[in-house]
Amino acid sequence: MNGRCFRATRVGALFREMHDTLRLMSTMAAKRHGVISLAEARGCGASSMQLHRWVELGWVARLGRRNFVFPGQPETFRQRLRAALNDAGATAVASHQSAALLHKFDGFTCEAIELTVPRCRRSITIDGLLHSSAVPLIDRCQIEEFACTTPARTIIDLAAQSRMTSLENAVDTGIRSGGTSAPFLAKRLADLRGSGRSGVRLLDSVLLDAGGANALERRFLRLCRLSDLPRPKTQVTYRASGKVVARVDFDFGALIVEVDGQISHSSPRQRQHDAARRRALSRLGRTVYTFTYQDVFNRPADVMSEVRAVLQRT
Repeated sequence: MNGRCFRATRVGALFREMHDTLRLMSTMAAKRHGVISLAEARGCGASSMQLHRWVELGWVARLGRRNFVFPGQPETFRQRLRAALNDAGATAVASHQSAALLHKFDGFTCEAIELTVPRCRRSITIDGLLHSSAVPLIDRCQIEEFACTTPARTIIDLAAQSRMTSLENAVDTGIRSGGTSAPFLAKRLADLRGSGRSGVRLLDSVLLDAGGANALERRFLRLCRLSDLPRPKTQVTYRASGKVVARVDFDFGALIVEVDGQISHSSPRQRQHDAARRRALSRLGRTVYTFTYQDVFNRPADVMSEVRAVLQRT
């Protein structure tokens, strides 16, 4: 083989090797929202010199401090979050606004990147806001492939930067989704509170009427508290013969209270379902009262009087 043929063969082999490396990187990035870290790229066989050259050629682009993406795909929140977590290291977790978005808290749509790292890592830099604090295992969870603070810890962190309505939405969503509960939230707040933690008093006030699934149920619990009525159990599931009969909003014992955001159920099928639930609960010895949004917000004194009267008779 002459020198020209040898060089041509060698160049061809190098191009095939480069193509295989890029294809492997692309496959890996596709599983990580289009992001591949520097360490992962090197694991695919790419050298620092190759990566630098490919960036110059526009075959890959940098994202964050030590990440790469392939051009032609739109930048997304999850892509930026993946890159920030790669840059921050294995001890980092998505927190605050980023965690609220991952947990799908009502009203939280901000796509800001916020991470929490141990205090020993607070000197690192990321494309986003970095908090430094201890996050024990009890406060960690996994959302998709992202390390994240749990709903309870996320709510506690948000208390320092949210207004009451937003914090109420976060608490109600966390409880409704089953990610946390009012007692567990109160316990974690007691464990984490201290002179240096902001938002503690605000969250204390929000937790007074926590336990419902939305603002309407929160309003009803607040009315019960201000009217010195006993606090009902919330989101109670009734079963008969091993089957679920109903999940009720408020359980006072013999009295079940439902609050309905609609004025009425216009669907005949829904009205039939409601009647069947009521009969099933009646067979279990329960009296069911239903109040609308307008009842709870526009004539709260009448609602509380009716509830009080029934409780006094039972």
